[in-house]
Amino acid sequence: MKQDASIQSMGGKARAKSLSPEERSEIARTAALAKWERTPVAAIPKATHEGILQIGDITISAAVLENGQRVLSQAEFLEALGRHRKANVRREGGEERVPPILQGKAINPFISREILAKSRPVRFKTLSGVRASGYRADLLPDVCEIYLKARDARKAIISGTPDHNHVSTSYAERQNLTMRMSMRRFTRLTNAFSKKLENHEHALALYFMHYNFCRIHQTLRVTPAMEAGVSDHVWEIDEILALLDT
Repeated sequence: MKQDASIQSMGGKARAKSLSPEERSEIARTAALAKWERTPVAAIPKATHEGILQIGDITISAAVLENGQRVLSQAEFLEALGRHRKANVRREGGEERVPPILQGKAINPFISREILAKSRPVRFKTLSGVRASGYRADLLPDVCEIYLKARDARKAIISGTPDHNHVSTSYAERQNLTMRMSMRRFTRLTNAFSKKLENHEHALALYFMHYNFCRIHQTLRVTPAMEAGVSDHVWEIDEILALLDT
């Protein structure tokens, strides 16, 4: 059986290679028409109204079927989500067949079985009698919600626009060393560590205030605050304490 299947597979691949793109397209169109023909005509609802759904710069063809159901064009629904209008249905992780609008590892954790069942394409006939496929109109907000949840859950890299001429780990390591040497709370193997987070925050605030406003930097010959232009004199401890009353 395996040998026969292998021979058949080889024959099919050889035939496919010998066909031109136009011939392959025609075979696919014939197969699609045959699939449509297998569906009972009575089971395919007809459109009674057609229109356009406008969302910003995006337009999606819409229709109301004779059974009252509202549908959106399958191809334009896909394009609105940034997908190819002819994307195929596939299996995600070997499980249920997933329509193109719900394919992707990032959104997969947010898809419920109810949404998956609702996302099955709806076949119908347009006002001109052409057979078409679409999605339920009430599926659109559900899919948008899924994409928003996936976006919010995504780990994003947050970066600024630093001056690369001043980027150096030496500055960070020098700052860490200064903190360890200036605050007993950061000394290793010490019993002077902060017992409360609130006390730790206050100690850091006092350190940075004194370092930037009260202490004259040996290289700058002034305080960092004076060098940055946010202060015009060396602060006294009394001035820091006065801030507590403001």
